[in-house]
Amino acid sequence: MVKREKKTSDRAQTTRNHIINSYLKLMHHKSWNRITVKELCEEASVTRGTFYQYFDSISDLMETIEESTLKEIHSLFNAARQNFKPANVLYTSDFDRDFSSEKAPYTVAWFKYCDENEIKVTALFNIEKSDHDFIDKVKEIILSHLSYYASIEGLPDDAIGYQLLSNTADVYIFSIYTWFERKEADHITYQDIASIVDSIRTGGIYIARRNRLKDLSGK
Repeated sequence: MVKREKKTSDRAQTTRNHIINSYLKLMHHKSWNRITVKELCEEASVTRGTFYQYFDSISDLMETIEESTLKEIHSLFNAARQNFKPANVLYTSDFDRDFSSEKAPYTVAWFKYCDENEIKVTALFNIEKSDHDFIDKVKEIILSHLSYYASIEGLPDDAIGYQLLSNTADVYIFSIYTWFERKEADHITYQDIASIVDSIRTGGIYIARRNRLKDLSGK
């Protein structure tokens, strides 16, 4: 389908964003593909004609949101690479002294992004109401970056290492809900949740690397 030309003026962009935000709010209560254009127009207080000036359908709207979000996530992880300082290489006699447990910049960047985009994030990562294919794509992005960093830090490239990274990627996504439920009452900042989640990553790499060193030394 050839998409209709999208308006680009400041006023049009404001209207477009308002429609998107209204849709995301509805997603907190109803599955993404069960929301009708009529319901969305009522929520956003716009006419059907206005909706169709910007989007061809609900599916087109969801695709637009997902594509822009995936680009944002790619960008934040790529930008974090510039500040990444890996732990010393695996084969060192001073392993315990040299191992770094500081928060990875990409972990901080991820939870900062979630904090700044709470309405969108909680809608798109709602396992019951969102697009599961989109969630899988986000996990693939996170997992690819976790794998890149872990290989530098010495995580063994085996089934256990992959399982650790896969589980950690799940935690990056699904810890968001429990954090948002308690962050105001318990004053949990994105820095706090980044520390908690990153401890899983560093702890797993630490144990795996120590086991590898034992194997190499024969002890």
